[in-house]
Amino acid sequence: MKVLHVAEALKGGVETYLKSLVLSLKDRDVESFLLVKEDVSWLEKSHVYYYDHGSRSILGLFKLARMYLHLVKKLNVDIVHLHGTFSGLVCRLAKVFTRRVPIIYCSHGWAYSMDKKNLTKKFYQVTEYLLSFLCHKVVCISHYDFSIKVTPPNKTVLIENAITDHFSDEYVKPEGKKLLFVGRFDHQKGIDILLNAFKKVDANYELIVVGDAVHGNTISKMEYPNVSFLGWLSGEELKQAYLMSSAVIIPSRWEGFGLVALEAMSASRTIFTSGAGGLKHLTKITRGREFSNEQELIQLLEAFNNFDNNTIQKLGCIARNKFVEKYTVNRMAKELNELYMEVKL
Repeated sequence: MKVLHVAEALKGGVETYLKSLVLSLKDRDVESFLLVKEDVSWLEKSHVYYYDHGSRSILGLFKLARMYLHLVKKLNVDIVHLHGTFSGLVCRLAKVFTRRVPIIYCSHGWAYSMDKKNLTKKFYQVTEYLLSFLCHKVVCISHYDFSIKVTPPNKTVLIENAITDHFSDEYVKPEGKKLLFVGRFDHQKGIDILLNAFKKVDANYELIVVGDAVHGNTISKMEYPNVSFLGWLSGEELKQAYLMSSAVIIPSRWEGFGLVALEAMSASRTIFTSGAGGLKHLTKITRGREFSNEQELIQLLEAFNNFDNNTIQKLGCIARNKFVEKYTVNRMAKELNELYMEVKL
């Protein structure tokens, strides 16, 4: 079976999702092709196609549509899998110009769940509803996304996110007590909320921050002498950052799912979250800790002073067990492959 994945915005969670999925689908005789604008190094070059994107302008989206139509014909694919709002918009509207090929769409977090004005949210909802009639199935990545869907129930399925497991079942004791943040320095990820709260806490542990600014959202790191800023890490370095931490904190303002939470769970680390979007379900099933405002966050950061090694290990093992039970990439690949087979018939 041939599947064409289209992602107008790849970097971040979508790339983590696609890399895990595509590599796992190889074992199920699914040949995957990518249409993207960013460089991809984890798939053979013959299966990756790029388009001259420029900006998110009418011209840029037209170039995406043109390359999409070309590849559907050239590759003779069996399934098209669209990732993200803009890919879903462009390629579903272009459906009228293609041969009949089943389309699956995943928003990777509804646009109307973001911190936007009500009128803007309503526009996104109406758009998603209307566009759902131009595809065969709509995939929701979390219980939260599924609960706020506006797409028809008979077209919408829940297939929760998953990641490749880079850790083992054996618990690794952290190096001292450390709290870890991983993510972009932007409004969505809430790094400002965390840093402002941490300044008000007399902590007996270290706050480790992995990530950096995007789109000019810089942080004056000198203002936070008790915080270790490590910049972007990947591969083995990121793995070690998880293992040296005692817990992982995710203060996002909105989140379709939250793959950092899965990475923490995989590493046997408990999660402290804002409960935004898909994070609420993950926090609940792992017996993590949730906060909804700055005062609750400060109280949680202070309470973490009293977490002993036994508590940290117990919560970490609960998180690991839930990950193995529900969030391995093999489960996600199996469910998506079954969906591919269903719509192909």
